[in-house]
Amino acid sequence: PAPQPPVLVDVPQGLTLAVGNRLAFHVAVAGSGPFTFRWWRGSEPVGEDSPFLEIPAVAAGDAGAYSVTVSNDAG
Repeated sequence: PAPQPPVLVDVPQGLTLAVGNRLAFHVAVAGSGPFTFRWWRGSEPVGEDSPFLEIPAVAAGDAGAYSVTVSNDAG
């Protein structure tokens, strides 16, 4: 069968953290793996190729809008 494109089934919700707190986002995906994950803060890539993004202790410079792009062989 042909690979199925990724479908996000659980996405992170917006949150506000105080400096020094832990930031943890997770995205759940359906479709045909393997998947490639790219996390973004605005237009800057951040994090690793992983369904998780973690910053153990956020700093003021970590503020912004975060998003994730998920892809596989189907798109």
